[in-house]
Amino acid sequence: MLGDADAGGLWRRAVVMHGAAGVISTALPGYLSADAPGARPTPRDTWNILQWSSITYDEAKKSFGFKASPRAAAELRRALTEGPASVHVTIASTFSDAPARTLVAEIRGATLPDERVVMAAHVQEPGANDNASGVATLAEMARAIHAGIRGGKIPAPARTLTFLFLNEISGSRQWLQDHPEDAKRVKKNSLGISAFPAVERAPRVPWLHSPEDSWL
Repeated sequence: MLGDADAGGLWRRAVVMHGAAGVISTALPGYLSADAPGARPTPRDTWNILQWSSITYDEAKKSFGFKASPRAAAELRRALTEGPASVHVTIASTFSDAPARTLVAEIRGATLPDERVVMAAHVQEPGANDNASGVATLAEMARAIHAGIRGGKIPAPARTLTFLFLNEISGSRQWLQDHPEDAKRVKKNSLGISAFPAVERAPRVPWLHSPEDSWL
């Protein structure tokens, strides 16, 4: 099945519900474009770009799912207009159980150490802006705050600051599962959003204040 929907959703409909052998997805998020900023938009079916995706692991089905660029998909669709077309697919994949490793750094709060602000950057994606920039930003935040406190340039935060470098989804869930009491004491910011932001795609970095608009 060839489609523009996300690979996971396409796989569930085509493979699970209708018995397709596998799926090819061209889904792209709205923030991605093959065109340079300010350039005249080009037709989507000429774009030669990809983004990651995933399908559910199902050992019994032995199916596949992968991404194709809109340009490659357009070529496949043109071939289909001329009659039946065949595509040869070779898939090589491996799965293994391994521990989910998370790096945790903390700056202890001076007056409310049992309350905390948690900031996270995911490390499982290799892109420069998703998420190397976010990882570097969070690491520099931790380093700069620590250096400022140690040098007497800024006061220690009232609440404990927790910096997490982890797998975006499973790592966050694991931290919440392993630290239920700490999670209950994660404070909320002035917008009422739980102070557990994900730092990614810098320079769009979230910076939070306490409800009193004081230093964390």
